[in-house]
Amino acid sequence: MAPNYTDQLKAALEHVKQLFTDSEGKEVYRSVQVYYTQIIAAIQPFVGKRDFPVNVAKKFKSNMDPGLSSFFKQAYPQHTTVVPLESGLQLAALRAMLAAAQKAEENRKMISATAISAMNTQAFMLQGASTAGVNASQAERTIADFKKKDLACFGCDGPHMWSTQKPDKSYVVTCPSKDKPGVREKADAKIAEICTKRKGRKDREDKRKKDREDKRKKPKATANA
Repeated sequence: MAPNYTDQLKAALEHVKQLFTDSEGKEVYRSVQVYYTQIIAAIQPFVGKRDFPVNVAKKFKSNMDPGLSSFFKQAYPQHTTVVPLESGLQLAALRAMLAAAQKAEENRKMISATAISAMNTQAFMLQGASTAGVNASQAERTIADFKKKDLACFGCDGPHMWSTQKPDKSYVVTCPSKDKPGVREKADAKIAEICTKRKGRKDREDKRKKDREDKRKKPKATANA
C-alpha cells in the first residue's frame, strides 16, 4: 500500500509551532527564523514532488504566534490569498512570509522596547523626586496616573505589561488574563494601532527631512547684473 503522504506531512507540521507550552508548563517562543527553519526541515521529504499534499503556507500562518498575527497582516497584505499546492509556489510564498514575519517580529519588539523604556523612565522619575525632596506621594500619584493612561495592559487593561523581554531578546506574553476570551485579540488590535501611528510619524518625519534636504540642494537664484 502506498504511504499516505498527506497524513505524514500533516503529522510533521503539527509539531512545528512558533509558540507552545513545554513539558514543564512553560510557554516557549521560537524566533521567526527558527520557526521557518523547522517548517522547511519538516517538508524536506516532499520538496521534490510537483505538488505538496497539504497547504504548507497556510500551516505557516496558522501555527504562527497569535500575538504576531496583526503585525504579520500589516507586513503581508496577501495573507488571505490561498496559495496553490504546487511546490514551487508554496516555497516562494514561504520565503515571502518569512520576510514579512521577520518584519512583524521587529515591529513588535520595537513597541515592547518603547513600553519598557517608558516604565524605566517612570522609575527614574520617582527616584529623582524622592532624592530632590519632592513630595513622594504626589510623584507616585502622577506616575500611577501615567501608568493607568499609557501603560495599561494591551489585552486586559490591568496595571501591568502585556509582555516582557527575555534574556535572548525575544518577548513572552505575561498578562495573567492572556488566555481569557478576546484578550489576545484586543492586544493585537492595540499593538497594531500603535504600530500604525508610529509608522505614520516616521513617514511624516522622513518627508520633512527630505523636504529640508531638497530645499538645501535647490540652487539659489542669482540677481541680474
